[in-house]
Amino acid sequence: AIQGNDELAQLTQGFNRMAKTLTDRDQEISSQRKFLRAVIDGVSDPIMVIENDYRVSMMNKAASTYHSVNSREKTPQYCYQVSHHRDKPCNGLDHPCPLHLARQRNESITVEHVHPDSRGNSRIFELNASPLHDEFGKVIGIIEVSRDITERSQAEARLTSSHNKLDRLAHHDALTDALNRLAMEEALSARIKAGDSRSAKPFALLFMDLDGFKAVNDELGHDAGDKLLIIVARRLA
Repeated sequence: AIQGNDELAQLTQGFNRMAKTLTDRDQEISSQRKFLRAVIDGVSDPIMVIENDYRVSMMNKAASTYHSVNSREKTPQYCYQVSHHRDKPCNGLDHPCPLHLARQRNESITVEHVHPDSRGNSRIFELNASPLHDEFGKVIGIIEVSRDITERSQAEARLTSSHNKLDRLAHHDALTDALNRLAMEEALSARIKAGDSRSAKPFALLFMDLDGFKAVNDELGHDAGDKLLIIVARRLA
């Protein structure tokens, strides 16, 4: 009987050690999950994990806050509903689907989308989607990181517009809007260089003079002369 009690005690101790090991592992896994969640929620850019059926299986705090979505909501939420407030997946050149592209290429891709904010205003987002693989290497979804680039895009548009305006001012006459001397010299230089090739076509350079223009300025004034130059430039264009 004593030996039986000893064996039972040993079994009990072994069970307790096993239970403690499992408890410690569960606590370690739970701690790791909390740590990873804290890391993801610490990222200021919205992050979503999107499955192959467009369902959002996870989003960080920034994503749930921006899209006004409860991340613990049990009802299935789809990426196109969350991001675009629409009932169909994204498609077309304006809004290419990040899920389709990342799965098709099996690599990280970057696209730009327009998303409405909580006030209904359009915001431009840069979406970086990376394929998510299972243990066998099969793509089971994507990890999508979005960044609001509205201000950057607007600044780039203003810069491009300013550059185009400066380029036009540099190559066009301010009065007639006709190509000026600089534009002519650049075009002539390009044609001369192109003339070295066998496929080059011959070209001619024509000089024109406006007879009697000084008399118009002297007798009718410079305003009349300017109007005459504008008319002539339009007819020659």
